[in-house]
Amino acid sequence: FWDGQDTFIDDIDRIEIIRGPGGTIWGANAVNGVINIITKSAEKTNGTLVTGIIGSEERGSFAGRFGTAIDDHSNFRAFLKRTNRDNSPLTNGLEGSDDWDIQRGGFRYDNRRVSGGDLMVQGEVYTGNAGQFIASPSLTTPFTTTFSDDASINGQFILGRWSSQMDNNSQTSVQTYLDRSIRREFHANLATLTFDIEAERRQKLAKSHDVIAGLGYRFNRDDIDKSTDVAINPSHDTYHLFSAFVQDEISVTSDIKLTVGSKFEHNSFTGFEIQPSARALWQVDAKNPLWPAASRAVRTPSRAAEGAILKSTVTPGAPPIQNRIFGSPDFDSEELIALEMGYKTHPLPVLSLDLAAFYNLYDNLQTMEAGATFVEATPAPLHVVLPLTFANNMSGEAYGIEFGADWRAKDWLRLRASYTYFELELHRDPGTGLASNEAAEDRDPRHQIGLTAHFNIGRNIEVDATVRAVDRLTERTVSGYATADLR
Repeated sequence: FWDGQDTFIDDIDRIEIIRGPGGTIWGANAVNGVINIITKSAEKTNGTLVTGIIGSEERGSFAGRFGTAIDDHSNFRAFLKRTNRDNSPLTNGLEGSDDWDIQRGGFRYDNRRVSGGDLMVQGEVYTGNAGQFIASPSLTTPFTTTFSDDASINGQFILGRWSSQMDNNSQTSVQTYLDRSIRREFHANLATLTFDIEAERRQKLAKSHDVIAGLGYRFNRDDIDKSTDVAINPSHDTYHLFSAFVQDEISVTSDIKLTVGSKFEHNSFTGFEIQPSARALWQVDAKNPLWPAASRAVRTPSRAAEGAILKSTVTPGAPPIQNRIFGSPDFDSEELIALEMGYKTHPLPVLSLDLAAFYNLYDNLQTMEAGATFVEATPAPLHVVLPLTFANNMSGEAYGIEFGADWRAKDWLRLRASYTYFELELHRDPGTGLASNEAAEDRDPRHQIGLTAHFNIGRNIEVDATVRAVDRLTERTVSGYATADLR
């Protein structure tokens, strides 16, 4: 739920976009890529900062942060933030029922000399309301009831990390966190508690091996109160995740490095999962690296995929027919085998070109299977139920290329261009699944192109201009479009 993840923007140091599967490092569900948001240390945020936005849609969003140095080795910061956002306007003139009114506050403490290492402690609390638009199925005319609903949310977390680097050849880190969240809305009341701890050790062995190994454990507990439309069976559950990780970076020659590793996990849904990877880096010359890679990643089932009961759309008739979605305890992990290759070159000192290609093989993809209909008299009126159950009866391939160019034309002008070609093909097993499962292959744009110009005007002014074009989305009936932005 993004309304619970409203990071204080000015605390962000950088955002890394890691393309391709990341299961070997991040574990299950890092299948097609990872967005890694890295925040600043308290040392980098000394002083006072106040920001605010007031407008027709942003009705009054304010944030304040104060940071200070406690001594020569430790720093502390605290922040308060309120996000008050109006409903989005719809094309028919009505409001979209997606307003936010959320308050949050938090702190971070960094100490560079604690028991021979660095200590970081961070915490946050939040509370508020998030609007949403509800479409609830009905067995009588008009067969769908639509209305606005406010989700009441609140949560807290605390996180601690200790790391120590004894020398250039070894490093140890331990991290743990506790997270609690409560969400009350029309569809369900949800309370979750998560405890996580992990330890990692990096050790250089001889001259050619750089080994990282780690262990982790995660505890989850949830309570989900059912509504008239949604239930999760069982409504209360506890589940565990045990993990181990090892990776070795091997210097084969002065120009070739090989990185091999794997994540080993045991979860409460599908049991044991292995996510290995192998990646090579060949420095063709000082400015031209070539890298091939192969890896496996999995998307594990959720509580809903295994135990949901969801009343869905109703088809008018005598009697009416209601679709009802059921989770399945037999639902298995979705699997990916990914093959990648990339090349970067500098034909000129001021020009760099980057080309990457990928071929992904998917198996056990999620489908919905229609079962035998049955009749219900309660709730009235008499109606027919069409059960739809989660299953793993689809496979697929995705392939494409990504091209990027960076040209520093002048000291005051930098141009960046990018192009992406993407193709997805899905295949239901014969006699299984709904046609809509395969239709998802047209849910992403085939072509995307972008061009950005960065201007430095004198010493004090920067101007960026970006043009981006995106191909049509056939399955969503969205036309191709272009956007232009100026900063």
